[in-house]
Amino acid sequence: MSIHCDKCLLEIECKEDLVTAATFFEVVPYHRTCYAEELQSVRTLFVNNQPINGLSGTIIALAAFISALLCLFMDFRGARWIGLLLFVPVLYRAYSYWKYERHLS
Repeated sequence: MSIHCDKCLLEIECKEDLVTAATFFEVVPYHRTCYAEELQSVRTLFVNNQPINGLSGTIIALAAFISALLCLFMDFRGARWIGLLLFVPVLYRAYSYWKYERHLS
């Protein structure tokens, strides 16, 4: 499967050059350089400043997963809903891996 950058439309060939970002509810792939240029453009309002597949994205997903599990087992009003909302970063991270990262060397 070939993965193409959302900005320049060229193929992304290696995992080190891939950056995935969330735009509204969609996960899109970028080259590292295209991602940096995109953050400096007008679309910054629509592109998340933190890459999903970077170290910070992985740490955020891990922290959200642990927090979500804790919330699901707490006994205060709304804790389960908060726990379900905390799964969103985890789902974004898993989707990024499943859709893009696993196909690159």
